[in-house]
Amino acid sequence: MPLIHDCLKKNYLFIFLVLCCIEYGALSMRQQAVGARGRLRCGNTPAANVRVKLFDKDTGIDPDDELDATYTDSNGIFEVKGDTRELTNIDPQLKIYHDCNKGINPCPIKWVINIPDKYISSGTKPKKLFYLGDVNLESKDNHSIAFTESTKSFINVSGGQQPFLSYDSFWLSMIHQYV
Repeated sequence: MPLIHDCLKKNYLFIFLVLCCIEYGALSMRQQAVGARGRLRCGNTPAANVRVKLFDKDTGIDPDDELDATYTDSNGIFEVKGDTRELTNIDPQLKIYHDCNKGINPCPIKWVINIPDKYISSGTKPKKLFYLGDVNLESKDNHSIAFTESTKSFINVSGGQQPFLSYDSFWLSMIHQYV
């Protein structure tokens, strides 16, 4: 009988420790928010009804988290915002699915943009949005781009100036980063 009693004690202790670890993990995860906006064109025409998604890119077996999704309006303008809980900083990505200059390919073109960490906010609402700018989707180079501090493209959500990044200055800034 004492052997069974000791075994039960160990099982209860093990279950208690597992529950404590789960609770600690849940409490240590931080609520983080991010957002982005911009204007998309196909040549001189606004790119209306283009699918835009905001993701938290995860590694390993953990699937990417879709934080928000929308379509551009009739002027090609979009805005996405989302939040999630993670133990470490989220890895936000903007994914744009478009048909501009795709030729005979039946599949949409996917453009992935990594959003810098400085646009991640604590809480459920982003404090500032990553501003992609006014982008012409005709370019064959718009596949995956990582923005850096030199790109200086954001919107202060609480007001303030909204910097305008034209298509030409956008790509010139990208070229200068890699030369």
